[in-house]
Amino acid sequence: MDSKAGALLRRGIVGILILLAAAGCSTANSLDSGSYTAYFSLPDAHGWNDEVTLEISNGEVVAAYHQRRSAFGETTSAQELDLEDYATEPQASDTLPADSPDTDNLDTDAPDADSIAALYAAALSAAANNGPEQQQLQRSRSFVQESFEPDNDGQIYRFSVTLGSDAEDASLPEFSVIDGQETQHIGIEETFGISPKQLQEILEAAHPDVHPGELYASLEPLGHTRDAERLRALIMRTMALTRVYSPDTAPADTAATADSPPHNQQAGVVSAHFLATAAGIEVLEAGGTATDAAVAVAAALSVVEPWFSSALGGGTWALHYDAASGQVHSQDGVGPVAAGNTVEYFTPRAGSDGLHQAVVPGAWGGWIESLIEFGELPLDQILAPAIRLASDGFPASPELINRLEGDLEAILNDRPDTAAIYLPDGNMPAEGDTLQIPEMADTFQRLADTYRRFAEERGHRGGLAAAADYFYRGPLAERIVGFSDANDGPFALSDFTPYHANMVDPISIDYNGIEVFQNPPNSQGITQLMALNILKDYDFSGYTGPDDPDVVHLLTEAIKLAHIDKYYHVGDPDWVEVPVAELLSAAHADERRAQISMDSVLEWPVENLLPVDPDYSHTTTFQIIDSQGNAVSTTTSLGSQFLVLGDTGIHINNRMRMMSVNEGDPNLIVPGKKVRHTSNPYMALRDDKPYILGGNTGVDTQPQGQTQQFIWVVEFGMSPQDAVSHPRFLTRGFPSAQYPWEADNDLGMEEGTPQELREAMEARGHTVSEGGIWGNANMIVIDPESGELALGADPRGGVNQAEVLTEDNDG
Repeated sequence: MDSKAGALLRRGIVGILILLAAAGCSTANSLDSGSYTAYFSLPDAHGWNDEVTLEISNGEVVAAYHQRRSAFGETTSAQELDLEDYATEPQASDTLPADSPDTDNLDTDAPDADSIAALYAAALSAAANNGPEQQQLQRSRSFVQESFEPDNDGQIYRFSVTLGSDAEDASLPEFSVIDGQETQHIGIEETFGISPKQLQEILEAAHPDVHPGELYASLEPLGHTRDAERLRALIMRTMALTRVYSPDTAPADTAATADSPPHNQQAGVVSAHFLATAAGIEVLEAGGTATDAAVAVAAALSVVEPWFSSALGGGTWALHYDAASGQVHSQDGVGPVAAGNTVEYFTPRAGSDGLHQAVVPGAWGGWIESLIEFGELPLDQILAPAIRLASDGFPASPELINRLEGDLEAILNDRPDTAAIYLPDGNMPAEGDTLQIPEMADTFQRLADTYRRFAEERGHRGGLAAAADYFYRGPLAERIVGFSDANDGPFALSDFTPYHANMVDPISIDYNGIEVFQNPPNSQGITQLMALNILKDYDFSGYTGPDDPDVVHLLTEAIKLAHIDKYYHVGDPDWVEVPVAELLSAAHADERRAQISMDSVLEWPVENLLPVDPDYSHTTTFQIIDSQGNAVSTTTSLGSQFLVLGDTGIHINNRMRMMSVNEGDPNLIVPGKKVRHTSNPYMALRDDKPYILGGNTGVDTQPQGQTQQFIWVVEFGMSPQDAVSHPRFLTRGFPSAQYPWEADNDLGMEEGTPQELREAMEARGHTVSEGGIWGNANMIVIDPESGELALGADPRGGVNQAEVLTEDNDG
């Protein structure tokens, strides 16, 4: 800590001890024995505030501890203070910053220490003796952020102080000054036990514009650049604390961590690659949460499955179950269309590959936001497995070889940076050959180093925010835009700078006692919920099983109608009105169900039943649950291509092929708008606890495969492994989500489907075909009583792996 900060801290601690001493001098004002914490109202340049915890016994301070708290609520280790060092009033030279330009001109009539002590002693007395009112006060969560840096006009606009008060409780002391507009009345004598004159001296010391004799503060902007240090010194001298509370009833974000929820006993990870699953297990074994493990898996998949998934260049939707609160949260990690990617720019390029097919990559921002909310481990530890894989190498999988062959001509002719990684001598690697991506390792390492550097100054969450800034508002954005400029791309720095990912509310339906959660629009997740809403009123008990022709027909038609409603209505809700409530209503499900005939097949075009707002590939999925019961279900994607952005090692997405160029389409291309994203993992709760976590990749296949697997488990008792292994079927009786956005009006049935089922579906009127994007599915089913996990890893990928980590109660 520098000398200035040390002097301010010492000054504040002395004030605390003086006021507590004053409180202890009076029987009426004495404090109960216990712990009391005070935090200071002046954060440093990095957002850290100092806190002092005092142990009181029989009215005396017996111990004092100092720690620092970040703007995100994190704390440093508490250090015990030597009370003798703070037993006397410091001299003026200790009170103010040495380099304050106005130190020599301070008002000598500012309130003395006795006045300040009396003020805070009275406030502490109120805090100790106000009973139920104080309970409400202590649970107040309004952390005030004072701003002492001047804005562009040279003014300091915000200053707010609260002493033991909830804004809704007028009987407790408070005054607040915010931007010259907010006035809070305070009852002076009945709450402080001091005269209005004494309080007025406090206010006048903070700012000379307070009108004498008034019982409230209503201040204009607090000064100009030249006054900033003087103002800081005065506020520190006269108002050392913003709130005093007892840790026993402290706000949730300052209290000690609550008791951990009971262990699930088992933790598990299932993903599309065994090395990614191993990365998730490594993080869980290190004590990470399900979210920590999810980021480790996503980063590892960026290395071993780079043509499908990228935590750096793609987009992500995920659902997070927080065991402590019992709430499900949705992670929107999807970036917008670049400003330069207009309909006019994109339309002539729609059928070709290239950087014009990319949207702003939002996945990294989404993962950072999820770690801020639900993570615990340091980011550099989470990224370590991916950095090792990219640096040391990994075996080329059969699917990687297959995808390289598909893009071989474009890589050799147009993508030298991609070729340098995967075809260094111009030749295809063989299955099992070791591949290295040092450029990606370097980028992950730079992000990890940025986190570590700033975490030391700003705390864990401050470090995470810095890692997001490094990507979107720092060197990585500059390198991506530089590559875009050199390759006729649409990106500008202004596309990246304002981007911030969000945690949003999920959407859900009740499926006969099971609450099924999905990601809201702009995700297509609502499609699965609409299909299940149609299906939940059918009685499946009379059917022979998943291959019963009636079952396949019902699912085909329900999924088809859900996709048709998606086509008509779903887009970015910031740009078009998406009638979510109406689409998920029982009435709409009844109307759509009435359109299904067991003897005929619906074909596109099918009418829209709701008014339309007139203004308006492949992927990877993985699921994780930790031993505390926290769960994450993720589908993350860049689309499907091998296009590396220069020397960053970042593989960029091709999501623009899923936006429309047709007027009136809710998914019409508009710069700044988000694509109707096909990623849509799901999560189902039974008795308010995670029951099924699942996902199925493959553009329009995603909600279809997920609906099928859900029905196989819930209605027919299949294991998750059998459900994800079972042959899938795919209706294309609606416009495709990707270019050229056509409807084929056929029913694809996967190899392995019984011949008699194919014939039965043809007899029913379906046009049965062989081809299709079957995707890659993973699934976890949790026994709600025992917490035992059953996992399913799709055999189609060849390298999928599910692994259960068993922990004992003492582990």
